[in-house]
Amino acid sequence: MKTVYLTHHSEAVFEDAEPCVVALGFFDGVHIGHRKVIKAAKQIALEQKVKSAVMTFYPHPKEVISNGNESVDYIISLPRKEELISQLGIDILYVINFDMEFAKLPPKEFVRQYMLRVQAIHVVAGFDFTYGYCGKGNMNTLGQDGLGRFGVTVVPKISLFDKKISSTYMRELLIAGEVSKIPTLLGDYHETFGEITSFQMMNNRENKIEISSHEKFMLPVCGAYDVVWKVDELEHYGISLLTTKKRGAKHLEIVTAHANKDMIGKCVKIRWIKQRKFFFSPNQEEYDPPLLRY
Repeated sequence: MKTVYLTHHSEAVFEDAEPCVVALGFFDGVHIGHRKVIKAAKQIALEQKVKSAVMTFYPHPKEVISNGNESVDYIISLPRKEELISQLGIDILYVINFDMEFAKLPPKEFVRQYMLRVQAIHVVAGFDFTYGYCGKGNMNTLGQDGLGRFGVTVVPKISLFDKKISSTYMRELLIAGEVSKIPTLLGDYHETFGEITSFQMMNNRENKIEISSHEKFMLPVCGAYDVVWKVDELEHYGISLLTTKKRGAKHLEIVTAHANKDMIGKCVKIRWIKQRKFFFSPNQEEYDPPLLRY
């Protein structure tokens, strides 16, 4: 898959564009609802014998429109989004730089400056997708704004447990600590990334590592969780202890049998498996970690 970054000044990029079917959306999480949109675009592209494409945006529109006053924690990083979309067999990923200039584009200008210039012959998006200044464009106006030069497919709402499958629903689950439900929406467990900053030997069975989480990743609510953590391509089991420090910052530790001091400074990937139900105060500074059970 080829990734192309677009701005208002991407003339050379547009010159290389070729006919394609475009899946349009922010796609944070690339959950099963997003995948239905992307797979629909892929299928139409195969039928039309043209390239398949996904068009997304970065950073999150809320961050830009609020002038940085509203911070957004992402379910997945942009590189992870790129990886997941590539796995779906898409040919081209267009990433639009979402800035204030872009946010002020009227709906017709967004369609004509981007959709038409990438030579979209068909556009696929979810039923609630909006575009252009203040989100005034929607799936009912998309074809007209495109001057009839591309077809439009609207993917209807997909529900699970009587809830619309969405990035908002995934955030609600993380806020509630219900990480075990994430795979039903995402197809896999929620993942975050960070760096091991300290190591402590606790007893002859357990060690403890502290982890500085990479910014922008959404962590679940404070508490204790069964996790799988990965360093140097090796996966290990552990219990994460997520607490709140001063100024609301979250502090993450993992109690495990597999850590050592040589891991300090290394990058770690954490898969959040299940919340533990024993009592654990989110604001507790000192605690006696539970024994691991294997």
